Amino acid sequence: MTVEITDSHLSLKGTTGRTLLVHFDDQHIWTFTGPRAEWPHVLSPYLDGSTRVRVTDTDGNTHCDVEHAFGSGEGRVRFADEAGHPYAVDKMGHLTRSFSSTTDETKHEILEATQVVLRELNERCGVEAYLGYGALLGAVREGGMIAHDTDTDLCYFSRHGDPVDIIRESYRIERELKLLGWDVLRMSAADLKVVWPLQDGRRIHIDVFVSFVIGGELYILGEKRGRFDLDDLLPLGTVTLDGHEFAAPRHPEAMLVYLYGEGWRVPDPGFVAVADPLTKTRLDGWFRGFRQGMSGWTPLLRGTAGPRSPVPTDGSDFAAWVHRQIGPDDAVLDLGAGNGRDSVWFARQGHSVRSSDYSRRSAVEVRAALDASGVKGVRIKQVILNETRHVLHLVAVLARRPHHIYARQLVGCLDEPARENLFRLGASVLRGGQSMWLEFAVRHGVALAPEPAGLVERVDVDVLTAEIERSGGRVEHLEIAPGVDMFDNPDPAVARMRVTWPAVRTAGLTGGPTDDNEESV
Repeated sequence: MTVEITDSHLSLKGTTGRTLLVHFDDQHIWTFTGPRAEWPHVLSPYLDGSTRVRVTDTDGNTHCDVEHAFGSGEGRVRFADEAGHPYAVDKMGHLTRSFSSTTDETKHEILEATQVVLRELNERCGVEAYLGYGALLGAVREGGMIAHDTDTDLCYFSRHGDPVDIIRESYRIERELKLLGWDVLRMSAADLKVVWPLQDGRRIHIDVFVSFVIGGELYILGEKRGRFDLDDLLPLGTVTLDGHEFAAPRHPEAMLVYLYGEGWRVPDPGFVAVADPLTKTRLDGWFRGFRQGMSGWTPLLRGTAGPRSPVPTDGSDFAAWVHRQIGPDDAVLDLGAGNGRDSVWFARQGHSVRSSDYSRRSAVEVRAALDASGVKGVRIKQVILNETRHVLHLVAVLARRPHHIYARQLVGCLDEPARENLFRLGASVLRGGQSMWLEFAVRHGVALAPEPAGLVERVDVDVLTAEIERSGGRVEHLEIAPGVDMFDNPDPAVARMRVTWPAVRTAGLTGGPTDDNEESV
């Protein structure tokens, strides 16, 4: 067999179609289907030093077992977090930790946490919740957690048959879980993650997926749809996972056939479910659409996005340009704040600042930047411009105190509905003399794709201006010149734009919603 290991890829001829498990110094790193694959972007920053590269298949055959030097070759490759907890790359290409690298004590803690979430779903939220996906598979097939799995999955059955009622129920469940003081991450209008802190400082995700019947077919988020006899699901039974009892489908074997096919009894670490286009289209239309690209921003802001340059942490030139044109006491909403470089800079200049981004990782980076700088008084809140409820809530909050809206390198990341909501926000809250300040890469005859590739696009100024004018706004200033991209690398065509909306007389608004979920740092 010919084995080729480089800093960019791994190739093992003769393994076509096989599921291969990659280990560095006996630590499970990654699973892929042979014979050749590029190293995942989240792994690339760690490929420096020497390690023993061992590759096996699901039958236990070893196809590679060699010492290899990556990058400088100095020291040993260390694929772990700051505390030394081993990382792995999951089947979606995300940086995570697999159960094969988890101690028995931590597994017990994870399972107890999963039991607590399951109990609250059933008792507090009043739904029929059960163990699902990989956790159910591990319980039935192996009696324990699957070694290459990285989280626990729960599902609940919704009795509703209309998407809007399923969504309303999901938001009710979210509110109930947050009342317990839990950190709940909404993934779509119909699925959640409970972010659970462990005693060793890590935070695990417990997924909560909805299942329901529409048109005589059972749907389960993420991407499952098909005929299924509900007598195999309800009333719920139980299964045992690593000695812990969980609610489960009445006939779990039937559910596993539905989820994984007739071959579910044969381990396949590289298994990736492939949804048919109709299922994805329906679920996207009913429940999703406003989180596209999220998985790309998280590693970029975290600094694990591979060869891309890190996002600078000092204030941008655009922030200084805006600062010179607004009042010293004016408040600023940094929309699309990223790592918070400009949120911190504006606060340092004495402005009251709200820092918002649709990536939850942004809040982590902004908090870290504020802690490092010692700056106080920045309010942090996630805002998803594709989700109108976020925008309307922000309208109500900003009505209490006007802010300039500052958006550097944002509009090139937005689709048309998100831009419409951006200008709806401006039209609603910028009628007291404040402005919207935009900087973005423009087409202007430039074919070069802006960075970060795949996450931001060049903007047609004429199209953007027409959208602004349809919202009642006016472009007061526009200049196009060579500038810099998100990483402060040279860009041949960057626009700076100031947008205003005509002032209106209002009748002394003194009230407004409190923002209980907003964090002030």
